[in-house]
Amino acid sequence: DTFSFVMGQEGENGVYGLCNAVLMSAPNSTFVDLWIGHFSEAYDPNIWSLHSVKLPSILGHLYPKHLTQVRDRTFFYPLWDSLDHMYAGHDDTFPDNIAMHLWESLAHDKYISKLTPDYIRNVDNNFNNAVRRFLPAEV
Repeated sequence: DTFSFVMGQEGENGVYGLCNAVLMSAPNSTFVDLWIGHFSEAYDPNIWSLHSVKLPSILGHLYPKHLTQVRDRTFFYPLWDSLDHMYAGHDDTFPDNIAMHLWESLAHDKYISKLTPDYIRNVDNNFNNAVRRFLPAEV
């Protein structure tokens, strides 16, 4: 059952919790049932991270056999506090990432709104360099 649900740590050693932007689950995962079962206790519309990041972390500590936690750099590097590094920095290839959280709610106006195929092809920064290879040849 350990590998039936996978989440990534948000921050080094999960200091902020387990981020819900990337989830992998087998059908009928026990961890999903636990999370849903406790969701209403933790839900606060003013503190979204409580039910979305902190609760799964707490449940992961209480029921470790039902969850696999992967380190922060697998899905969530760079963090929301390093958007300049992601979208304007240079010389990082994100070698440990298998997914990348874009932190859209924080990055949209300054960075994501500028993203077009042409911008990604022609502007040199960490993000564009990492995703450029996924663009189709003709767009």
